[in-house]
Amino acid sequence: MTREDKKAVAVLKNDLNKLLRPLLKPYGFKRIGGFVWKLEGELLFTMIPLIKTPVGDSKAVLGVNYGVKPLFVDDLLWDILSMEENKQKPTSLRVNGAFTVQAVPLEKLRYTLDTLEVEELKTHLNAALEHFSQLISAVGSDGLSWFRQMEAEKDRYWQSEVMRLMLLIHDGKRDEAFEYIGQHQLTHFIVNGKSLSEMVAEYWLREKETTY
Repeated sequence: MTREDKKAVAVLKNDLNKLLRPLLKPYGFKRIGGFVWKLEGELLFTMIPLIKTPVGDSKAVLGVNYGVKPLFVDDLLWDILSMEENKQKPTSLRVNGAFTVQAVPLEKLRYTLDTLEVEELKTHLNAALEHFSQLISAVGSDGLSWFRQMEAEKDRYWQSEVMRLMLLIHDGKRDEAFEYIGQHQLTHFIVNGKSLSEMVAEYWLREKETTY
């Protein structure tokens, strides 16, 4: 990649959010930080567009990562961490806020930037947004059932450890949850001096007390 090409890539990176903003309105998508997102029922869909130059590649690309998560995983994490007040905050907190659960990856797309021109980038952004819209539309009315089936078929390697833990807790799999915490070194997850295993144990104790 020539010096001029590198300068052109830098300009596109700087202009990405500015170019993206007017393209969102027809779809009803919102943006925060580097994320594009939409809440559909009980599911939060995310899209992350990034311009990058892969190692060993002579051409820059627009990489796009799509993801999804159910709202209940953040709610459950906040219950465990005694941060229930976060449930009343704007939905955008769930997109890129601290102490939230990372979305399960849906797809990754790459668009080669051959000309490094603004119009080329806009064309690819439009295509990426249209694909995002199609992914959301394909889910159907029972979003949570679709998510659980999709998540169960995903390679666990690519899944957030906290996401997997929240799903185990949500399903009432106590023994599996504690075993998972130990296996994945989530004991190092410390909040206010307490480990995640301690906070999960306290959460289950609180839940047990409220059922009696």
